[in-house]
Amino acid sequence: MKNDHLGEHLIFVGGSPRSGTTMLQSMLNRHPAIFGGPEFDLIPTITNLRNQLLASHDNGRIDSFCDKTHIDRGIAQLIEELLLPAATRNGKQWLSEKTPMNVLVFDPLLDILPRARFIHLVRDPRAVALSMLAVADRYRQKGMEPPTMIANPGQVIHTILQHVKAGVEASHKSPGRVHTLKYEALLLKPHQATRDICMFLGLEWSESMLDTHGGSHLSTEQIAADGGIWIKDEKTADTPKETCLNKWKDGLSLAQQQELSEVFHALPLYSELGYRFDDIDAPLETRRHAS
Repeated sequence: MKNDHLGEHLIFVGGSPRSGTTMLQSMLNRHPAIFGGPEFDLIPTITNLRNQLLASHDNGRIDSFCDKTHIDRGIAQLIEELLLPAATRNGKQWLSEKTPMNVLVFDPLLDILPRARFIHLVRDPRAVALSMLAVADRYRQKGMEPPTMIANPGQVIHTILQHVKAGVEASHKSPGRVHTLKYEALLLKPHQATRDICMFLGLEWSESMLDTHGGSHLSTEQIAADGGIWIKDEKTADTPKETCLNKWKDGLSLAQQQELSEVFHALPLYSELGYRFDDIDAPLETRRHAS
């Protein structure tokens, strides 16, 4: 039995944490054909189960039960059975799953779900780093240890690199099924960005995607329920202001800006998308002391 049809109504959104996936999910959810639900979280766990099953098959433990095709079909059907009913209940034909760490498993999902579509959201890594470090500070203010992936500047750089490289590898593997999208384009040129998304998905564009008064999707409400650690304001997460684009220039130390620029200017993806790393300014406080 072929698996060619599997995933034909699924969209997986991924990217580095704090790259704008919540805003993108809100736009997708406003499309009349797409349900952008809360973060499911466990797609990487399910793909890891698939890896364990394949390893057991390869060492002869379960080859009497199933072959690799059966394993992939079973995992694909499990994912569809878990996700797609939510779209049906909400009167939509497509479901968008936007857990940021999805990008880490885009590669196996391309094989498991041959008709699924993937969106890799990319944002200026300096803005991402500032936002991740701010989240870590909010954890500490509440007397909690932040997750390892955002615990310190070095770990933040590692997290961003890990996610971006996974998205790039998936795009190279199947460029027709992975759409790379700039957060800044989504914010500054939403008309064109959403039209490009719809063309990629094979859907008719809907002006409702730009309706910022259309209400938050469930993921925003879910994240906000943590007491404001990951997002301080639901509306800001859904419709951030243009003024936030360069907050990293005043929020990061000059040393942090230089380190981030040195690391990320070497990645071809960023230059291909038009990011510049020669525009470092001393933060506001530094400029005050120098004057």
